[in-house]
Amino acid sequence: MTPADDMQALVPRHDGSAEAGASAAAPAELLELRRLPRPRPAAGQLLVAVALAPVNPSDLLYIAGTYGLPRRRGAAAGFEGTGVVVAAGDAATAALVGRRVSFLAGASGAWADYALTDPASCVPVAQALREEDAAALFVNPLTAMAMIALAAEAGARALVLNAAGSQLGRMLIALACERGIATVAVVRRPESVEPLHALGATEVLASSLPDHAERLGAALAAHKPRILLDAVGDQAAADLFA
Repeated sequence: MTPADDMQALVPRHDGSAEAGASAAAPAELLELRRLPRPRPAAGQLLVAVALAPVNPSDLLYIAGTYGLPRRRGAAAGFEGTGVVVAAGDAATAALVGRRVSFLAGASGAWADYALTDPASCVPVAQALREEDAAALFVNPLTAMAMIALAAEAGARALVLNAAGSQLGRMLIALACERGIATVAVVRRPESVEPLHALGATEVLASSLPDHAERLGAALAAHKPRILLDAVGDQAAADLFA
């Protein structure tokens, strides 16, 4: 099937980085749905018909202008996704045409009908893999791998993580378990406790329970973690080591 000549895309309303101290706006106020010309792959590039693209915290920081990369007005946002390769820029990359892939977006973002990537930034995935999982194969997994590698290099025998029921939190628990690092996992809801125990978490504490502070103190005393992986950044996170 020949790709359409244009596409729908979610693009930032502003370019560059936000000024320091600028008030935060809702994501919907920072984006607009536009029709753009379909990107055409150059040599070494691939064109992906996007099936699904996630919304990660890094995406929200990007469209707000507070990420490490400046916004590009008129170019689609979105760092990763999944879809089918429909065109290649040269014969060297043509072998991936027709393949279902997970990808990191390159010259054009993933929040669009089509996105550009390159062979080094995409991985063919089996049809049996859920789209929700295939779309999130890069940003959170690589973040989790880097965090646990740094913790292991620092000689950590235990660590604390909050927001432990998130996709990133679950990955951190599994990777820490493989490395023999004990995890004190903090969640908000009691119903998240058992699934994380089943995943391998050493301790799982629900912060909404009245005995949370007591249980947290006992867990910290037992495991003596020296590393906190903080995904929240609020006073509750600061209180973990108070």
